[in-house]
Amino acid sequence: MTIEKQAEEYANKNGMPQIKQKCIYEAITKAYIKGYQDANQWISVSEQMPIEIIGFYNCLVIRNDKQIRQARFNALMQRFQNMNFEDIHDSVTHWMPLPSTESINLK
Repeated sequence: MTIEKQAEEYANKNGMPQIKQKCIYEAITKAYIKGYQDANQWISVSEQMPIEIIGFYNCLVIRNDKQIRQARFNALMQRFQNMNFEDIHDSVTHWMPLPSTESINLK
C-alpha cells in the first residue's frame, strides 16, 4: 500500500470524511505523509520520552503492530494515551513530535 493510500485511510479512520473543507483534509493527509517521510526523526521509547512538565503533548506514535497513530503523552502519568485518553503506553515503540505547519508545503 502506498503512503498516500495509508494517509487517506488514516484521515478516513479519524473522522475526516465529515470535514467539508477540502483544505483541512489535505493538510492532515500531507502532515501524515510528511511524518512518514521524516522517519529518521522517530524516537525509540527506550531511548527518550517526550519532555513535558505538565499537561499533554500531542505526537505521532508507532505501535508494536506497525500502525502509525496520533496520540498524546500524559506528562503527569508519564504514559502515552490515544486521543480518547485510553492508555496505549505498552504498545508504543517509537514517537515523534507532530510536524510544524511551516515544515509542510500546503500549496
